Amino acid sequence: MPVESSAAARRHARAGELLAHEEAYAEARRRLGHGQLDAAIAGFRQAEALSTDGEGRHRCLRDRRVAAIWLADDQPVRTHWSAWLRAATRRHPAAVAGEARGLDGPAGELVRLVAELLAGNVVAALALRHGPAGNVVAAPREPAGRPSLDATPAALGLRLLRAALRLAQQPDGWLSTLGVPPADAGLEAALELDRVGAEADAAGMPWLGRMARAARALGPDPDAHADALAVAEECERRGDRWGHVAASAVACLHEHRHGRHDMRRLARLVSDCRDLGAGVLQAWAQAFLALAAAAEGLPDAAAQARAAATLAGSAGVSAGHVAATVALARIERDRRIVLLREAESEATSVGLPASVVRGWAGPASPAPDPVVVVREPPAPPPVAIRCFGGFRMELGGEPVDTGPVRARARTALRLLAMQAGKAVHREVLIEALWPDLTPAAATRNLQVTISALRGLLEPDCERGKSALLVRTGDAYGIALPPDGYADTQAFTAAVQRWHRVRPSGDRPAGVEALRAALSAYGGELLPEDGPAEWVVEARERYRRQATQVASALAAAELAQGNVAEAITAAEHCIGTLDPHDDDAWQVLLRAYPDSGAPAKAAEARRRYREMLASLGVNLSPVPRRRA
Repeated sequence: MPVESSAAARRHARAGELLAHEEAYAEARRRLGHGQLDAAIAGFRQAEALSTDGEGRHRCLRDRRVAAIWLADDQPVRTHWSAWLRAATRRHPAAVAGEARGLDGPAGELVRLVAELLAGNVVAALALRHGPAGNVVAAPREPAGRPSLDATPAALGLRLLRAALRLAQQPDGWLSTLGVPPADAGLEAALELDRVGAEADAAGMPWLGRMARAARALGPDPDAHADALAVAEECERRGDRWGHVAASAVACLHEHRHGRHDMRRLARLVSDCRDLGAGVLQAWAQAFLALAAAAEGLPDAAAQARAAATLAGSAGVSAGHVAATVALARIERDRRIVLLREAESEATSVGLPASVVRGWAGPASPAPDPVVVVREPPAPPPVAIRCFGGFRMELGGEPVDTGPVRARARTALRLLAMQAGKAVHREVLIEALWPDLTPAAATRNLQVTISALRGLLEPDCERGKSALLVRTGDAYGIALPPDGYADTQAFTAAVQRWHRVRPSGDRPAGVEALRAALSAYGGELLPEDGPAEWVVEARERYRRQATQVASALAAAELAQGNVAEAITAAEHCIGTLDPHDDDAWQVLLRAYPDSGAPAKAAEARRRYREMLASLGVNLSPVPRRRA
């Protein structure tokens, strides 16, 4: 009898432990469903500690890692589809869209659609919108009947985004200038958003249900704006920071479409996106803040536009740079035509329709000699190469698809592109690509590789008459035409220009060169090539130069009284390039008090103390604002 009692006690204890684990896990899932990331992560840790079996602990660990993807500082390996989505919010969404081509199913389609939208490639996004939405009835489920964290959110999110885009194309919708779908498409899109919201709530994802309600503000319904603001407030009240940002962004888009601008809401959106580590969203928020400031004729409009251009460059959002250029066009009336032509040309190269640019530009102000200020955009650069933040090459405005050639040929193309305009000796190419082969075998491989690349880049060119991938003696190189563009070349030229004008004391020219350099530097050089020996030294050299440029720009902007630009450059320096650059920190510690933001000034002092402590530096008094 005592043995039976002991066994029963163990069973009761085991049941109690299992119940405690299930309750903790269910609460963590509920928190995650509301977008409360910190609380969810803590809950998954608690449930993991309470679990008595490996399967339960693995489940908690997996869900905790998925939730942590959306933290500000976490940059996980992309083993889960949402990590790709998160990467698109950080930097270079166009590169993420290309890299995500291998993702299958609704998750892959969702990642590519979001990445293209964040890149400003509306043309590609609208093409992706036409895929079959499908239902979620076949979404995988876990043994206990819970919706999977893998399939259900992706499928519902894809349906939500496609319905939102259809709604946005309705008359007076956010994208109404891009053509109107059938008359009943708007009603069907609104009903689809209702269905998605209901299914998301039923699946334990109220955060997604709230986004379905907020998305209505992208359409023509004027009352939907209030709904988006209500969703933003609810998200903030519940601790859903990402939901608050998304709903606020939708509300701001609605306001912009109808010529209304809430400068405080936009400024807070910029700050919130920065706090989330969402550099791409921050760049877009700053771009719309610049457009709003220009439309309202505010005295800091030019400063906001320059800050938008800087952020767009660092985040790899060319379309955000287009918006910054349009904002400047609204401010500098004497250069309006030239700037709008420039904006439309750049917009065409990234897939942003000219009609969107015209909408941002607004009507031309009355002038003594009224003219039509927006003309057909000129042809894009014949060759455009970007290596900072990820490789991208365009010929005549069309991206080069390197898929048809082998991986080694793609590597050779990136190596040559990194040094566009220069000749690379064949021995350098052989050492980088085939270091273990005999000279004869390596030379044959090089010849085959060059031939394959010429066929890719100039398929109609006769043998021996290549004008793009040329040979000079024993060296090969990409020959840029006079109106071609390579970001490494543009960065180097701007840095050299800065060094030339610095001794003369010409501050405006120096600032202009620094801005150009920082705009060209879109991030780490060819990150897809990892620690390859041929790129590591150049990558580090460019990073050091960019750090020096950002720090010098911050100091120069502050010296000229451009406080907002100084803060933007300094934050970019320590946030993206070198968190320990003391010159940039000193600019921040002086600029924030001058900006009239005491809370930000106190936060900067705290961050500076933490940075010093992380280096083991004995803390001396933090520099104060100069009298």
